[in-house]
Amino acid sequence: WPPFGPDVPEGNKLPAQVRFENLPFLHVTHDGSPAGQYEKLEFTIDNGKTYENPFDPDEADIFGVFVSPSGDSMRINAFWDGSGWKLRFAGAETGQWSYTITVTDRDGTEERSGSFSVVESGSKGWIGPSPEDPHYLADDDGSPFYGVGMAVPWRVYDARYYEQPGLLARLKDHGVNFINWLFTSWDILLIRDSYACYSMEDAEKFDRLVADAESQGIKLLLGIWIHDLLRDDPHPWSGFYDWQSNPFNQLTTATGFFSDSASWAYQEKYYRYIIARWGYSTSVGMWHTVAEINGTNAIYDPLAMENDPEGWHNRINRYFTENDPFGHPTSVSGSGGYDFSQGWEVTQCPQVHEYPYPADRLIENPDRIAYWSDRLTRAWDKPCLVGEFGKAVYEEGISESFLHNGIWAGLMSGACATPLHWWGGQIASRPENFSTFNHTMMEQLQFLGLFAEDLDIASHNFTSLYSAPAEQRISLSGMVEGEVYGMRGDSLSICWICHVDEHSTRSFSGVGVSFPGLEDGRYSVTFYDTWMGVWLEEGLEAETVDGTLQFTCPDFISDIAMKIAYAGPPVQSGAGEGLSHQIRVFPNPCDTFVHLENLDGVQSVRLFTADGRLLKTKPVGLEDRITLDLTFYPQGVYILEITGRDRSPEVLKLSVL
Repeated sequence: WPPFGPDVPEGNKLPAQVRFENLPFLHVTHDGSPAGQYEKLEFTIDNGKTYENPFDPDEADIFGVFVSPSGDSMRINAFWDGSGWKLRFAGAETGQWSYTITVTDRDGTEERSGSFSVVESGSKGWIGPSPEDPHYLADDDGSPFYGVGMAVPWRVYDARYYEQPGLLARLKDHGVNFINWLFTSWDILLIRDSYACYSMEDAEKFDRLVADAESQGIKLLLGIWIHDLLRDDPHPWSGFYDWQSNPFNQLTTATGFFSDSASWAYQEKYYRYIIARWGYSTSVGMWHTVAEINGTNAIYDPLAMENDPEGWHNRINRYFTENDPFGHPTSVSGSGGYDFSQGWEVTQCPQVHEYPYPADRLIENPDRIAYWSDRLTRAWDKPCLVGEFGKAVYEEGISESFLHNGIWAGLMSGACATPLHWWGGQIASRPENFSTFNHTMMEQLQFLGLFAEDLDIASHNFTSLYSAPAEQRISLSGMVEGEVYGMRGDSLSICWICHVDEHSTRSFSGVGVSFPGLEDGRYSVTFYDTWMGVWLEEGLEAETVDGTLQFTCPDFISDIAMKIAYAGPPVQSGAGEGLSHQIRVFPNPCDTFVHLENLDGVQSVRLFTADGRLLKTKPVGLEDRITLDLTFYPQGVYILEITGRDRSPEVLKLSVL
């Protein structure tokens, strides 16, 4: 006595208690200042009230407005975590931030303000389109980001699916920085029992995944809707569907989901919660609004898939782009061969899934990956990717090549990430399907990542050669049925030469490359063993003839990758500036011997073939004249490299008759 507390019936409360409960009360705390740049600063908000449904922002709308040191503002919504109100902030700017927390409910509006500081951290921030080339990605701090990864769509911590512990750490150790993951009823699903109230057990599981991915530097292609949850009979894919597990079935049908007004109202609240709880994290790479939209009942709704403001896909895409204060890109996918251009027009990252059913033919795989990567990139000035691919049934040797060829074709045709090989484990009660992703396959991702890590891929103005006019494509000699995929850049080009058969183990020697359409000049070519992940010692320098670069590859097995970098203007056949200006080379052309005189300051002379192979090195001491014996060299053009003391090498062209 006196009676006090929430359990006291309203009619038995003393007047003083009623007055006390109606006093403004809003308590706001946070983890502490300063916060690290791009790192989570979590606020706890307590207004001493209870609500019938704290997940409903119509009942309690709680948010913060944050003002950066430069004066920009951002709204971040709070969320109910099952025991209290939380708000998760992350800031891109360093310096002093101010904030105002606002609570609007049945009793009106309350506010609390404060400030904190953000200091530099080791984080690079969220990914988005590169400011240098919109076809590629970059971290918020401007660092280039090329996605290397796979689809790890569910049960990340389940030993029946993936070797435990430490799957994400193992992925990081193999260069993986990007994975495809989906909300599903058989793993993590916030709307497990209700479309209006969310499962906090599932939310806490996803908190763990987001935090672990962030600690390993892995970005999630985060699937909001898997097609199974939005499909029932008589959809052509209705051999398996999961609409019965979707609580929105309490409101409408699988087709009505896309147009029903009540359905959309609760979808907005659901999306708001996802953004509020996890939008802060740098491990959220993209919002994948729906995986394989043609696998949903949207195909039966006239507007759902159209590029129309009232169409369902436009609305969900618009909701995420307009309400995510951290600016994560959106993406949407269709299944293999499905053209969803009307959706790709509005999403920020067009995506397709490519499975060569039913044959799983290795020979067709790289061409299909290159076709889609090239097509999407040419159609839109956006980052594009193949979000799923794979060979369903594992076959030793062939499945490894299937992955290998797919990821190299993706890199060499303009996608912002490797195609993501499906590793979903025991799907559709078929444990043999997609269940194998072995050490060799993991290594192949790592080896491609090593090739790409210093590319600064957005800085070269790359264009894919896949659909270039025939006169601009690379041609091969000495390799019957050889294929070449590549990217032409302003000063750097990359290409991958392969011979695709069912085992891909053939050896090749003397394969010639002819690359037309380059700026006249000298080019340095470095070669990469894609299966071993090492650069070969047999690099070379070659010069264009009438805009075409020709050279011969070192011996290789199955396939080889290379970087072709502009090394300078063409070699002059006569004297130039510097050392080459003082040196006399005669006779030129020659047939047996060539003499070099006036060698003051020269340290060495090296003789190369026109395609950059070193033939002879001649040190120069105090002598003023040397002679090179070319008696046994075939006719053709050769390169003399003159190196002076404390000077850069200079080159001259020499002709042998």
